[in-house]
Amino acid sequence: MWFEQRTSTSQDGPYGNVIWRRRQVWLRQHEAAIVSGLVFFAISAIYNLLWTRFAILQTPDTWYGQAQCYLLFLWLLAAPQTVLNLQGFLFIHSRPPTFTLDSVWDALHTPLHIRIVTRGTNPGAVQKTVEADRAVIAAFTDLHGVRPRVTIEVISDNRLPIDVVQYVVPSDFQTPHGALFKARALQYAIGAVSVADNAWILHCDEETQMTLSGLTGCLQFMQEESETVQTGRYPAVGQGAILYHRDFWLRPFLTLADSMRTALDFGYFRVQSHVWHRPLFGLHGSFILARHDVELAVDFDFDSYRSITEDAYWALRLVERRISLKWVHGFLSEQATFSIQDFLRQRRRWFTGLWHVLDGEGVRWRTKLVLRASVVSWVCALLGMLTIVIQLFHPIHVPWYIIVPASFCQATYTSISVYGLLVNLQELGLQTHGISWLIVLAQVVLMPIFAVLEGIAILWGLFTLNTVKFHVVKK
Repeated sequence: MWFEQRTSTSQDGPYGNVIWRRRQVWLRQHEAAIVSGLVFFAISAIYNLLWTRFAILQTPDTWYGQAQCYLLFLWLLAAPQTVLNLQGFLFIHSRPPTFTLDSVWDALHTPLHIRIVTRGTNPGAVQKTVEADRAVIAAFTDLHGVRPRVTIEVISDNRLPIDVVQYVVPSDFQTPHGALFKARALQYAIGAVSVADNAWILHCDEETQMTLSGLTGCLQFMQEESETVQTGRYPAVGQGAILYHRDFWLRPFLTLADSMRTALDFGYFRVQSHVWHRPLFGLHGSFILARHDVELAVDFDFDSYRSITEDAYWALRLVERRISLKWVHGFLSEQATFSIQDFLRQRRRWFTGLWHVLDGEGVRWRTKLVLRASVVSWVCALLGMLTIVIQLFHPIHVPWYIIVPASFCQATYTSISVYGLLVNLQELGLQTHGISWLIVLAQVVLMPIFAVLEGIAILWGLFTLNTVKFHVVKK
């Protein structure tokens, strides 16, 4: 299914290497979906053959054989979230509204603050982000003849040698509940930054760069919420998809690994935005679009453990306040981690942070139910990969009610990861090139390795649950 927003027939210009091509804001999603569908059926067949070749074997009587049998049931727990990912992938393909200046006229004159949060230890990354954001704003102005009221601001623990509006968090600043890390900086910004009551804030990490599709999507979201929100109610919070294609050729292995993150944006994250309108699975810490009054009502003053994954805890508090979540049509751009060690540390932080969000107080148990099931499903899917490895060296009989969900889960996650990869390749201009098929093949072959790495990160997290640490990966 195609959707192109045609504002110019020219693809040339000074911003051609920085922003999305002017005449194409959305992607060739139908082509990516077809390829991913073929991968789904191929992987299903492969795993069915892998499991059924052991059908003549009997369940062993040894203790380790029995333990292996019990491990197989992990696939049953991994299946529910897999179904939600497939739902988002197959059935939710809403078209972005047609962009015209008249359709976003009020949003163009509404303040939008791009709030970049950083520790201030990597000024080079922040400088690149600020320059990229300014280039997109200039391109939008050149394209449409009007400049949106966008302000770029940096919230940092240290002052940076960059020409941009900066707010430095004092070293002695403390919140009543002892917020740490990014939550502490965001809470400081609420009080320190003077913004209009109707202003919108786009939360970004230091490496998160704006794109033309992302800017137009934010303006459309702001306009829609200003027209539809009822008096006395808070507008919805917005979130869209993030791409990780930058520096692909420098770190292809880790970029392929992060393609799954884009895929999940179009999976269960899109389900919660389009169908549920509640951030029950949590949120990304970046690409959060919220109006100022929402942040005043639901602030970031958390305790230290809930500050590890402040985005997930803040999302659950939004649910408690009955504040909706909606999808932003557009993309922001990030880059993959620089090393396998950073990859493991990042996933370990996610796991330990989510563990403490679910284990702590402040949010009702039923509000955390979906996120709890999601974490269990995530862990079971990754640990379930161990059963495949064990099966290769110590084969046992696998019943059909395990073969079906196991093959389904593996086929689904492999196919949607291919979809996420193709979305990133489209931005690189490689989706229609012959080399893209080699990259897709590499993605399929490496998927088990990526799963094993994430499984290692989870096991690492289980042994360091009491560690309060926010590891910032190198960018």
